[in-house]
This record gives sequence, C-alpha cells and structure tokens, in this order.
Amino acid sequence: MTVTKTTDFEPATHGFHFTNRYSGLDIVKEINDGFGDVAARVSGSQDFWQGWGLCGGMSWHALDRFYARNPIPAATQVPDRESPLFRVLVGRQFDSFHGASLLTRCIRWQSRTDTHTWWDPRPTIRALTMREWAKVKQSVDRGFPVSLTLIRTTTAPWENHQVLGVAYKDDPDAGRGEIGLYDPNHPNREPKIHITTIGDDAGKASQTTGENLRGFFVWPYDRTQREIHEGGHDAFSASSDASPD
Repeated sequence: MTVTKTTDFEPATHGFHFTNRYSGLDIVKEINDGFGDVAARVSGSQDFWQGWGLCGGMSWHALDRFYARNPIPAATQVPDRESPLFRVLVGRQFDSFHGASLLTRCIRWQSRTDTHTWWDPRPTIRALTMREWAKVKQSVDRGFPVSLTLIRTTTAPWENHQVLGVAYKDDPDAGRGEIGLYDPNHPNREPKIHITTIGDDAGKASQTTGENLRGFFVWPYDRTQREIHEGGHDAFSASSDASPD
C-alpha cells in the first residue's frame, strides 16, 4: 500500500522566489565582512569558498520563516549585497556548515562506492542513503520538513547541494520512494527525489531536475535565527523549541 505524507511547507509559497545564483559570490569575503574571521578558521582558501552558493542559507532561512509564520518576500531577483536579507542568507549559510562538520561528512560520503567492491568493506553510499530515507519519513510523519544534503560527486565538495525535504511517497510493494523538495536552485517548483527501496539497487537515487545524485543525508537544522529588523540590522535569537535532527 502506498503511503503519502506531507508537511505544511509548500515550496511555491514558503520557498524563496529567486534562484540560488549569485554572480561572483565570494563566501569567505561576505562572511568576513559581516561576521569576522570565523570563515578563515574553517578554510584559508578563498578559491574553495568561491564554489559555494547560498543553498543552505536559503533553505534554512525559508524554514526559519516557515516556523515563525513570517512570509517570504515576493522578490524574484536575488537580494542586493548590502541588503539585510542577503546578510541573513550568508549568515544562515555559514550556520548550516556547523563549523567544518558538513564539509567533513560530505567528504566521507563522497569516498563511498555506489555498490559493493572487494577492496572497500565499508557500507556503500546507497546503504547509507537507505538509513537516511527512514529518517526523512520519520520527520515528515511528525510534520517537520527536513534539511537534506545531496551528494552529487566523488571529488569536489562544493558540487554538493542543500535542500529541504517537505513530503514523501512510499510504495514498499513496488520498491519505490519519492521525496518532495524545496530546492533553492528551482524556485516555485517542487522537484522530487526518486529512490529505489528494495533489491540490489536499494538506495539508488535520482532527482527529477536531472542533476547527478549519488545519495543524501539528513542534516541537523539549527533553529537559532538571524532576524531582520526594520533598522536594517540583523540580530540573533534562539528558538525555545528543539528542532528535529
């Protein structure tokens, strides 16, 4: 029997309406300008940071606003570099890294093979993804969107991606699953992840937008928020509610 579950997060309503593309974005400069030298402690290489967009910041701040019942701006163009919203998105992007933890986990996952090999006894990336599929369903069953990191590559960590899982469909008899996404790269749409759940291909995943997808994992969402104030300054406030991992 097919099970379909959704949260109240609707990508076309609660997601940003502009695309995650910032020409010439230098994350280390943006963070240093606004938040001191904390980025440099994670990586001294500006070339490394130039590969990142703001997918984590956009996903997390969309979820901040969803929980706070704070409507998403109607703008369809990326915010100006000097705007309070842009500063918040940069801050939440860095928050989503959890220091060096996200990068470290991405590199570990990238090193896993897709299928079993004689020379690597570790669980494959598909086996790991099956464990995360169960976590997605548990969170959505409780009504909570889930922060997901998509592993696209075997080499460059900045080619991976952050999105929100907001719904799922599970057809255990057919061995197929589906996750509905808010993807900052595809505003006003609900791309999906398809996953095989039984047989030799269990854990094999693909995205309906056509980007390469090797696997995905649930990433802890921190509900400490950078809020925009009328004076144009952003401040920190911590939610009293514990967010789901």
